[in-house]
Amino acid sequence: MATASRRVQKAVNLGRVNLNGDGNDVRRNDLYENARQAPLLLAGRRRAQSTDDMLTSGLTRHSLHWRSTRGRIRRPHRGLYLTGQPDLLDLARAALSVCPPGTVLGYHTAAALLGFGIMPARKVHVIVGPDMVVPQRRGIIAHQSVLPIEPAEALGLPCTPAARCAVDLARGLRRTDALPVLDAALHARACDLEGLLGELKLHDGLRGVRQARELVPLADPRPQCRQESQLRLILHDGGLPGFVKRANELRERYGDRFAAPQLLLDKAARGEQFQ
Repeated sequence: MATASRRVQKAVNLGRVNLNGDGNDVRRNDLYENARQAPLLLAGRRRAQSTDDMLTSGLTRHSLHWRSTRGRIRRPHRGLYLTGQPDLLDLARAALSVCPPGTVLGYHTAAALLGFGIMPARKVHVIVGPDMVVPQRRGIIAHQSVLPIEPAEALGLPCTPAARCAVDLARGLRRTDALPVLDAALHARACDLEGLLGELKLHDGLRGVRQARELVPLADPRPQCRQESQLRLILHDGGLPGFVKRANELRERYGDRFAAPQLLLDKAARGEQFQ
């Protein structure tokens, strides 16, 4: 466990796992195991303080402005400050504090807290109900849901359940990103295929549901990274014969490192599909 944690921490230091949420170095997290363990590294120790709280502590408005412009403190929202370098948990908690009661975390932010955050996000994603005021705040992307919200809990914060979060993303992302998110959710054991299929039925008629219907049955917990999931999608779309033909062309041009695995060659020769 310690070795795995060090490996994830090293990935964080290299910028492959974005936990600070500041948007300065937002990159994809390709490895599903890193994404699964990333929430364990969130400390959430920074307490949000209002402007009045900061002034009461002895700071002036000029010093607040000076410190925020130089990165000594963070001002994620108007009238709200975070001391030190906050992580995603701090920023998510601060975002909820300025949103209407009943707001939950969703989409990219919820996925990151639930262990399958492989897609980068520069802002905190929240979901509000159909009759709630949609917050217009810097650093927050608010989604108004027509579906009822039954919040789960991740690291002490309300968020959409994993199956709901995965299907929401599968409806809105590109196909080449949507399947990796579904695979990552299953890899992290945040939900199972039965849960995804059940959640999918609730999204009938919503935007992007046709893509989600196609991809959810293809979801598999076995892939280890985003590229492996994307390769599965390529094989599904183009079929093995087309893949083998292209691999042979690349092999002739660039060498044996582009040779198709023997397993795929055998399946293509037998007319089988890649599963």
